[in-house]
Amino acid sequence: LKGSKYTWQYNPKNMSARQWRDFKSLRESALKTARAWAIKELAMSLWHYVSKAWAKKGWKRWLSWAVRSRLEPIKKVARMIKKHLWGILNAVLLKVTNG
Repeated sequence: LKGSKYTWQYNPKNMSARQWRDFKSLRESALKTARAWAIKELAMSLWHYVSKAWAKKGWKRWLSWAVRSRLEPIKKVARMIKKHLWGILNAVLLKVTNG
């Protein structure tokens, strides 16, 4: 894990084949960091839905995984997302933010 801070923060789409291959052992490890990264990556992919029903189903599945993750920071984010799920679904579908 030592020296891998920026590897975890790097966007997988921008990684070279070599970087992705080197990152594989970290991703597939039993580390809490690996679990948190996988949960974060799934959340990132949920922003690309075009159907409200599918988006809601995806976010609910993500919420279930996040709450059961036993990672307190992830659980805290999951509770916040659950409170604001209607707004998140609207942002996903309309591609509009208030920022």
